[in-house]
Amino acid sequence: MNITLSIEERIVDSAREAARKMGKSLNQAVRDYLEQLAGSAMVLGLLPSPAPVNVGGHAWPCWYPRHPWAAG
Repeated sequence: MNITLSIEERIVDSAREAARKMGKSLNQAVRDYLEQLAGSAMVLGLLPSPAPVNVGGHAWPCWYPRHPWAAG
């Protein structure tokens, strides 16, 4: 399935660089994140409140250990 997102250019540039540092394309990093997000929906009731992770100037909820590319 293909999806279209509207994201500020500076965020895309920063995310692409972060993905490159992880040895991934931005597309693969987004795919991986969506897989994690989908998996978290199945166990959401069993996990504590999410810790905010600052990525690209936006605080995202995170139920997983912090990634090295995620500041904050």
